Order: sequence, then C-alpha cells, then structure tokens
Amino acid sequence: MARLELRGITKRFGNAEILRGIDLAIDDGQFVVFVGPSGCGKSTLLRIIAGLDEPSSGELLLDGRDALVMEPRERGVAMVFQNYALYPHMTVFDNLAFGLEVARADRAAIDASIREAAAMLGIDHLLDRKPKDLSGGQRQRVAIGRALVRKPKLFLLDEPLSNLDAALRGQTRVELAGLHERIGATTIYVTHDQVEAMTLADRIVVLDAGRVSQVGPPLALYETPANLFVAGFIGSLRMNLLAVEAVNDGEGSGVRLQDGTRLALAPEVTVQPGEALTLGIRPEHLHVDGDGPIRGVVTRVERLGDATLLHADTRSDESIVVRVDGRSEVRRGEAVAITPDPARLHPFGADGQRR
Repeated sequence: MARLELRGITKRFGNAEILRGIDLAIDDGQFVVFVGPSGCGKSTLLRIIAGLDEPSSGELLLDGRDALVMEPRERGVAMVFQNYALYPHMTVFDNLAFGLEVARADRAAIDASIREAAAMLGIDHLLDRKPKDLSGGQRQRVAIGRALVRKPKLFLLDEPLSNLDAALRGQTRVELAGLHERIGATTIYVTHDQVEAMTLADRIVVLDAGRVSQVGPPLALYETPANLFVAGFIGSLRMNLLAVEAVNDGEGSGVRLQDGTRLALAPEVTVQPGEALTLGIRPEHLHVDGDGPIRGVVTRVERLGDATLLHADTRSDESIVVRVDGRSEVRRGEAVAITPDPARLHPFGADGQRR
C-alpha cells in the first residue's frame, strides 16, 4: 500500500492550463475516485501520478519520497486503461505474464501470481484463450489482472468500464469493490460517471476545470455539496436549481420563489434578507400532495418502474423534476402541489458557494 500527497500540482500545454494547483492527500488503502466532466483534468492528473507525464510545477510525494525523481517502474504503480490493450496473438496467461517476464521475475513466482489473480477475478478457466475469444467483460478482467499480478502499491484505473454495456458495468463495478477489499491496495479510479463514483469510493475528488471543487465521502458530497457545480454533478438525478430571494422574518430564515411563495429553510441556515440565491432541491426530496406550497402543471411523465419522474412547470415559469412512487397515477397536464423537505434545501449564493 502507499500514501500519496500532491502539493500545488499544475500542468500546462502551451497556453492552456489543464491543472491549476492541485492539493490532495490519499491515505494507505483508500479507494479514491476522481470524477468530473470531460476536459476537467482527471486523466492528466492520473498520468502524472503514474509517471507517464510530468507536472509543470508542484510536488508529488509517495510514502514521503519525491516521486518526480523516480522512474515509473520505481513507483510501484500499476495502471488499467480505458481500452484493454491486450496482445491479440497471446493467450490470457501470456498477457498476464508479460510484464512479470519483462521484469525477469522467477518463473514459479510468475505462475503462482497469475493463478492467484485469475482465481480472484474468475478468469482461471480462460487462461488458454486469446482475446478474440473473450467477451468485453472478460477482456476487462484480463486487463485488471495484468495490473494485479504485479502486486502494486498504487492501483490506477482510467475509466475502465466505459467500453462495457450498462448491465456489465454494474456487475464489474461490484466486482471491483470486492477486489479492493481483498487486495487493500491504494486505488485511484477516474470516471465521468458519478454513479460509479458514489458506489465505489471511500472519498470522491470532484474536479472542475483543473481545480478540486470538493473532496469527501460520497454521502457528504450528496448531502452537503460545497457549491453549485458539485450540487449539479453529484446525484443520479440532477438537482433542481431555482432562482429565489432570501427572507428572514418572524418565521425565521427562508426563501421566496419568483411567484412569491415562501419556503422555510432549516433552522441552522442563515441568509441575508434580500440576497439573490439559487435554491437546490433534489427530485427525491420533493413529494406531491394536496397542500404543497410549490404549484405547477405536469408536462412530462417518465415511468421507470420502481419510480416515476414528474416534470412540471411551476408558477414561477421554472421547470422542476419530482421523483415519486412508481405506482403514481399522476398524468401529463395535471396540476400538482409539491412539498419540499425543509432539511434538504440547499441555498447557494451569487458566488456559487453553499450558504
């Protein structure tokens, strides 16, 4: 296992600044996910950690040592890429053995490592096959196994599930989580899929335009997003964002929608009266009843089976999505009254930061 520390890491390509002062510490054995939209710098950061690229400035410490003076092979790093990068003319066994053979490992040790990794990944019956005879999921397991046999201190995965279909992604995601529990290697996983981030990570690092927007456990980012970017990015349904005005009257702190409707905030939230805010409300923290303060008309109904998504236009001329029970009988064109959970309202200031 390894402890990794990044201090002020930047990366420039010409005049383009890709990474803008990344400060981050990753402890031994943690499963950390870098998540963010395309172009945010997450893969560039992973390549710098692996030693495949160099930062423009900053420090990279691995177990307290300067990793920037180490060759990639000295860092104890193994990397799995988005494409499988398997040798098509080699069997699974030979693909797994290749890196160890290049390193001139003992033949008996190579065989033992491959048998152990193959059994762990459920590919021990495929060792005599070639990549063309494998499914996409099996090829991905071989690619992971090729990294695993090196017994790395630091395990890096760059969008390894993006080439798999939805069902196989879900299955492989569960297998990766179990694999990490068994091997205990410090793991950094890059993805743009926030569902993968939420389900796999001990900690999530949200990157936005080359900067760390927020770091924390998955539920902490879900429950208390630090800013509008994280609020809109984390969550399997995008958070509703409404323009409101802060009020602080005899009823306590609250906000007023554009149609004049007042919503109470949690007691611990303080706002400045008259301040223009953006109010975030997750679809799952709204429910439809006869007395709800937010009034709207349903414009679209999406039935997912276990849940139904109601898209409604409110009296403030803003759209809102409500997640309700899958058996809901609400139809398109119906007027609805929507009630939010006051404890789950997220006010953000004009600077985009959480209030």
